Amino acid sequence: MPIRLLLFLLILCCATISIAQQTTIHGKIVDSLQHPISNATITLLKTSNGAGINFAKTDSAGIFSIKIPEKWKDSALAIKASHTGFLKAQKEITNLNELVELTLSEEVKHLEEVKVKSKVYIIQKSDTISFNADFFRDSSDRVLGDLIRKIPGIEVSDNGVIKYNGKELNQFYIEGDDLLDGKYNIATNNIPSKDVDKVEVIEHNQHIKMLNGIVQSNQPALNIRLKDRSKLKWINNAEIGGGTPSRYNISANAMAFKPKFKAINVVKANNVGNDLSDELISHFSNDGIADPMIGIAQSRPVGISKNRYLFNKNHMVNLNDMLKFHSGTTLRLNAYYLHDEQPFQSSSTTTYYLPSGDTVGYNEIAKNRMQINHLQATITLNNNSEKKYFNESIFTDISTTKNPVNIRTNGVQLLENLRTNLNTFSHSINGVLNLGRKNHILNYSSDISYSRNPQNFSVQPGWLQDILNDSLDYHQSIQMTNIPTLTTTNNISFIIKNGYWTFNNKIGFDYTHSKLNSDIFIQQNETNSSQSTGIQNKLNWNKSDGYAQSSVQFEKDRSRINIYFPIHYYNINYKNESIDNHDKLNNIFIAPYFSYNLKIAKEHELIANYQFNNIFSELDQVYGAGIMQSYRSINSYYGTPLKNGYTNKYSLGFAYKKTLKMFFWNINSSYTTTHRYFIYASTITNTSYQVSTLPIGNNLRNFSLDGSISKYLFPLKTNITLSSGLGQSKVQQYQNGFLFATSNWSNNYGIELNPRPADWLRIDIKANYYTSNSTSKASGYEDQKTSQFKQNSALNFIFFKRITAQLGSEYYASYLNGQNLAHCFFLDAYLNYRIYKPDINLRFSCTNLANERNFTVLNASANIISASNYLLQPRMFILSAGFRF
Repeated sequence: MPIRLLLFLLILCCATISIAQQTTIHGKIVDSLQHPISNATITLLKTSNGAGINFAKTDSAGIFSIKIPEKWKDSALAIKASHTGFLKAQKEITNLNELVELTLSEEVKHLEEVKVKSKVYIIQKSDTISFNADFFRDSSDRVLGDLIRKIPGIEVSDNGVIKYNGKELNQFYIEGDDLLDGKYNIATNNIPSKDVDKVEVIEHNQHIKMLNGIVQSNQPALNIRLKDRSKLKWINNAEIGGGTPSRYNISANAMAFKPKFKAINVVKANNVGNDLSDELISHFSNDGIADPMIGIAQSRPVGISKNRYLFNKNHMVNLNDMLKFHSGTTLRLNAYYLHDEQPFQSSSTTTYYLPSGDTVGYNEIAKNRMQINHLQATITLNNNSEKKYFNESIFTDISTTKNPVNIRTNGVQLLENLRTNLNTFSHSINGVLNLGRKNHILNYSSDISYSRNPQNFSVQPGWLQDILNDSLDYHQSIQMTNIPTLTTTNNISFIIKNGYWTFNNKIGFDYTHSKLNSDIFIQQNETNSSQSTGIQNKLNWNKSDGYAQSSVQFEKDRSRINIYFPIHYYNINYKNESIDNHDKLNNIFIAPYFSYNLKIAKEHELIANYQFNNIFSELDQVYGAGIMQSYRSINSYYGTPLKNGYTNKYSLGFAYKKTLKMFFWNINSSYTTTHRYFIYASTITNTSYQVSTLPIGNNLRNFSLDGSISKYLFPLKTNITLSSGLGQSKVQQYQNGFLFATSNWSNNYGIELNPRPADWLRIDIKANYYTSNSTSKASGYEDQKTSQFKQNSALNFIFFKRITAQLGSEYYASYLNGQNLAHCFFLDAYLNYRIYKPDINLRFSCTNLANERNFTVLNASANIISASNYLLQPRMFILSAGFRF
């Protein structure tokens, strides 16, 4: 035993001496934006003569380790870092145990002007790609959105959502500032294309500067750079247009992009079908606005442009102003008021093929006269620097909607009338603090909001007689609801980064209190007052969630692994005082999440994710007394379990890019399984549609695979984008006492390109093809196959830079097996003449030259077949003048 102990001490002593002879210096290299610089060359040198002693490279997180030979340990030493595109930096070593940090500044090389003009169309620095706007722009581009659509790797959806190589943006900046708070359609629809200098893509954007290099992001951001002349003074534009039949289109905006002040202020009004609410979409959040309990289903044609079918009359004032102080603090106002009248007319035939072999059908003609008044304002105080982050905002939202609808259903005339008042107020505060040690961070957040949404829904003459009035006819039914809700979310997290590891421990508490008040009244005749049916809800809802989450990130070389393990303690309870309907839940649940990110070669990326989630019922899934949703629909959810299921989601994605060759492609797949402890049960008759819940376990499965390819073709001066996707879903349904399963397959294909075969001609081509196949093993179920095709094309002519013209067409078609092909063709044109001094644009436009007045869409899903016909805007001629002053 003494011999073994002696040998152990001898080995330990030798190991200690060996370690002492290999002193190691650790450090990190970042750029001026605190982004880590990978593959930088690190040199350990003697300060006396500059001789190199040892060498190393930084990993993907910018971290390096370099050993000091024992004989140089007591010499004066320094660390030098170098990388292509950056100036060299050097720092003397004063403490062998201290982390060495160096910041490299970008190296600016001045090229001859003639070379820059002909060759520089794209520049990549670190993870920022800068596209020269002049290279992609032509005279027919009016606003920023026209320009962005031509840039390779960038996709823009019909509602304005921007993606870069398959990933949605997490921020949209203008000159480095977040002016619009996620509502970036305001910028893409209003900033003149000619004022844009560069469009920058930040591939891994971390919005909070203090967290750069600590908390990694996989999402991109867009930054718009303006020309110098456009940053010196206000940009003021106005356009006035009028035409036949009795049409107008008016807009004015005032914009500033100065270092200390930025603004985009817009006033618009029109009745030509332009939906101004598109500019109010928040792409990064839902604004915390509560959804109303009742909403009249409004069938809108899918795929067709809104200005074809909207007979709207609206006006909007939209204010976005930011003031930046010397301390770096910004004060921002985002506010708008929208008045929108949307008359809308449609007819539809819907048939349910029930498992019993029966069929139920509805023939409806609807004339909708919706009117909206919507006011929203947010004031935000923000400081976002490398040493400090603080954000505080106050939000208010007030909207009133009146929606009278005349319906003729199966030969009977009805009037629906829905009035909704939504009011929301919230206050949020969040910040990041440095705990005194490098890479030791505290992050905190606290939000509180209050909302109420009283609704009044009436149907005249009264419907659902067998449910509401002992099968007797009556004059009117009235559904009243209100859900005042108080919500608060609070959390604090501690973040520590140590070498390759990042640890994030978060604790938080969320609480929601709501009270649902609802009642159905009926009025027997015009002279009688309304009386309650006794179908009431007086439901008190409380939900609290206390949680602790530990997450670990390991990043080395080209790999990054994230593991999240949140533990939640839920306390949920409700009691409906009007009926015997109550339940409570107290338990602990986990929701683990795992992600793996691998960089392949220089620019490619593989991402894999897994997530487990518990599903909990909300207030609108547990009320026991019925609430009318339409003239023939009434829902009640008695006995829905508070924990109603769980999901497993797997996803895998690969993104490939050759940036300087402007070639991008991506492919993404996901598979989700959901198990629910209950099922929605539908009872369908010729006069009613009732939904309740039953304690029947069931499974849902969804699979999707999609991808896109984007390549700039230099000979044709165009970007070409090809996209494709497929999806499969399997669900179980319960209708009229029968449980059955359905499967649905869908495929879609798309192409978009804008070739310029000549300087005076650009051809726009965009086409999409979609197919769907719905099947079931239920008795009597027939497979349903549908297909839809949409094509947009245009010839754009440019003459002498003063005259631009366009001849465009749109073609839509839909087909359902056993039905005739439904199709529609539109032809549009415009002629634009520009006067440079003063800056005036004169435009004459013609819309729907073929005067198509009806559009039909055929759809099939599960065991439902529908054919919907919509009234369209007539042929229009508009003469407009645009001014810049």
